[in-house]
Amino acid sequence: MAKNPIDRLIEAKEAKIATAERSIGKLKIEIAALREARQAVTDGTKSTSIPAPALEPRRGRSLSAQWKQVLTDIAHVGAGGADLDNILLLCERHNIHLKRPTLRAQMSNYVKRGYLGRTGEGKFFIALDGLRVAGLQTSPNGDANVSGASRNEAGHPR
Repeated sequence: MAKNPIDRLIEAKEAKIATAERSIGKLKIEIAALREARQAVTDGTKSTSIPAPALEPRRGRSLSAQWKQVLTDIAHVGAGGADLDNILLLCERHNIHLKRPTLRAQMSNYVKRGYLGRTGEGKFFIALDGLRVAGLQTSPNGDANVSGASRNEAGHPR
């Protein structure tokens, strides 16, 4: 026997009801979990804290351990500097995943803060403040680009 067109509409509506009931069931489970978490927080009987990643703690606007490593790697590139493509690879190596425009903005901020300087070729080199925040005393290569004379080129306000 052929199905009546109205039967197809009824089946479609029943399928929507079943989907909605599954969603309601999931929401009820989530609400129950939230209520249990609320109770645990107020009672103090259960620990609901999620352990933080084992990274160096950040203080205010200080650099993360990963960014300090990127600065250290830029310092090892030398006086010629590292371009955005090189820095993007360094970031990926240290689990910093950025798109190129975001990285460009970040490098601009680091130049303003004095962590990096720009060469005339669109590359970046480590500046004196970059050495300091990365925990390096001097440039690994002894490059002239990080000498005291280069402070103005390294992004320090004039």
